[in-house]
Amino acid sequence: AIGNASTHILGTKLNESSIREAVLQGHAFVRHDWMCDPRGFLYWAESSQGDTIGILGDEIAHRAGQVLRAAFPVECDVRLLRNGEVVAESRGADFSFEVADPGVYRVEGWLSIDGEDRSWIYGNPIYIR
Repeated sequence: AIGNASTHILGTKLNESSIREAVLQGHAFVRHDWMCDPRGFLYWAESSQGDTIGILGDEIAHRAGQVLRAAFPVECDVRLLRNGEVVAESRGADFSFEVADPGVYRVEGWLSIDGEDRSWIYGNPIYIR
């Protein structure tokens, strides 16, 4: 289907250089347009003190106590993948996961439509090295 999905870019300004920089940094996610408005979605990493240390697309150093968090604009099924394998699943609009091991962590949001689970949001990964 044409016009089914779009890429959303998290830039600091609405100009070409800011958008190009955000794309290079991987600060983006893909969603299926027809399901639900994604405004309010964000995926980030926090230190053990609760400070934001990275967002989707960023590479950060692995440290004890790090937490991955995601906020969705509506309740959905959330899946967290590490190196391509599901490591956590939950239902809700807010998600958190304490990181035990380095890896490539990507979050997905799924919605049930007409009794069928459908992928809605694919966040770019956070790389924890």
